[in-house]
Amino acid sequence: MKKIIAVTGMPGAGKTLACEFAKERGYAVFYVGGLTKEELEKRGLEVNEANEREIRESLRKEFGMDVYAQKISEKIDASGEEIILLDGVRSFEEYEFLRNKYGKDFLMLSIVVSPDLRYERLMSREFRGLSKGDCVSRDMSEIRNINHGNTIAMGDYYIVNDGSDKSEFREKVNEVLNKLVES
Repeated sequence: MKKIIAVTGMPGAGKTLACEFAKERGYAVFYVGGLTKEELEKRGLEVNEANEREIRESLRKEFGMDVYAQKISEKIDASGEEIILLDGVRSFEEYEFLRNKYGKDFLMLSIVVSPDLRYERLMSREFRGLSKGDCVSRDMSEIRNINHGNTIAMGDYYIVNDGSDKSEFREKVNEVLNKLVES
């Protein structure tokens, strides 16, 4: 039976880094937001926060709030991997869809960190760096429009990623992954 571990957290919390650590352990990682990238390419749009937000919100409006979960579940079901991490489950409806579909084999890892530290990280990114205003706007959009806060609240395990030391964060991630894989 497959074990699905969804990684959630606000932008800049460390979801992708946690998934990179999981890859080092040989686990499969599927990027939930890949649908946004595919749509941007299909529509010939530039990769930036405004276009990404438009795509995220329009897809959910047209196909339902769980559209990202529906699409990623197709990849999960087609995969032969035993342990799969999902980078970036966001809407509460995505959480519900995946929890209902995979039952006890679906677990949620929530990564939390203060807004100021997340904004600092997001503003210093080389790719897709954001202004402080963009950071705040994105947070509000994710909380108000896609119920992201509710999803984070449903974590089976939590990691507070408030340090700048990657080795400390790696240690926390590995500790939680050990628990999740054994459960």
